[in-house]
Formats: sequence, structure tokens, C-alpha cells
Amino acid sequence: MFLTRMALDVNRAETQHFLAAPDALHPLVQAAGGSPGQRCLWRFDTIRHRTYLLMVSRCRPDMLELHERCGIAGAFPSWETQDYDEVLEQAEEGTVWAFRLCAGVEALPATEAQVHQRLRELTLRSDALRRDWLLERAARFGFACPADCPTVLHSGLLVLHPGRPGRAVLFHQVWYDGLLTVLDGSRFRETLLGGIGFGRGFGMGLMTIEPPDGIRRI
Repeated sequence: MFLTRMALDVNRAETQHFLAAPDALHPLVQAAGGSPGQRCLWRFDTIRHRTYLLMVSRCRPDMLELHERCGIAGAFPSWETQDYDEVLEQAEEGTVWAFRLCAGVEALPATEAQVHQRLRELTLRSDALRRDWLLERAARFGFACPADCPTVLHSGLLVLHPGRPGRAVLFHQVWYDGLLTVLDGSRFRETLLGGIGFGRGFGMGLMTIEPPDGIRRI
């Protein structure tokens, strides 16, 4: 397995299109790192005011087309790839890890009225309720979090296929950060490869881990 991070040029029109419509980016991500019958998990990350594409793939990805279409033109390569198997092999029962996750916690058929209604509802929803969504499901994914963890970084709504009756889908996205303890190594590794929640083909579901020493290695 490989973990890849590519810096995005948010001033490019095509990058802005991908950020607003991640379903348009999905085929490029699959072409870069996918294999037949295997879906790549990926997400957008913002770190120190810079936006990145982060992806996990079963084979070393070919990032050239992604770089040409939304990477930073003056920085080649604008990505770095690491062997993720080394991390996965260490994710045994009882180990503690820092993690980040972008999860689709809800997926609903979307109409214009539903979007406006959900926006009103979400303004009233507390971070505690968003945190409970993950805490209630953690054990089935092979890990546990402290009661006061994770931190909800931010949340929002994403509508895919807007204006297409019968196909539009409304996702509620939540970004989490925190610490976890592995309960079941095999199940947890499946979670890291298979994802959590809805929208796992469209920039949601990817959980990444690293040692809890405060050092961001990728």
C-alpha cells in the first residue's frame, strides 16, 4: 500500500472545479492509483493554509496527469509517496495513534428544499453530536477513542450531481482529528483500506494514522 500527498494549486480554474465537484476528480484518482475492482480512498486536506490531495492506493500511483491538471506547475514533482505498509504492519492491538478522518456521516437524496432544510438543521447541531457519530461506530472499525476525543475540525454539506433529478445526493461531511487505540489489528487495517462512512468514492472515508509524537511525516 502507498500513501501519497500532492500539493494543489487552488488558483487554477480546474482545481477549483475539483474542489467544488469531487466526483469529477474521482476518475483521475482511480486512473492514477487504482487497480481493477479496487477503489482508491482519497480526501482533500488543508495544512498550514495549503491544500493537498491525499490518497491511499494498492500500487504506486502515476500522478503525472493529476499534477498537470491541478498541481503546482513550478514544483515538479508536487507530490510525495511513501510505503504505507510499514505503518499498517505496526497497527497492532493496544497501539496508540494520532489520526485524521474526513467522513460522510449522512447521505440523502437531494432536492433544493432538502438542501436548505439541512443547512438550517446543521447550524443547530453541536460538535458533541458529530463526535458521538464516530464514537458509537469506532468499535466495529477496530479502534476506540477517549470520551473527549476526537476533535471536530469542521463540517459541511456537499451536493453531488446538482440539478439532475433522481441523481443528486446530499452528503454531510465531518473532519475529525485526535487519538485512538487499536482494539483489533486486522479489523482496523481493513478500516484504513476500506474507509468509514458514506461517499468513499468522492473524497470521504479516508482515515490516516501516524505516531502520536506531533510530527507530521506526510
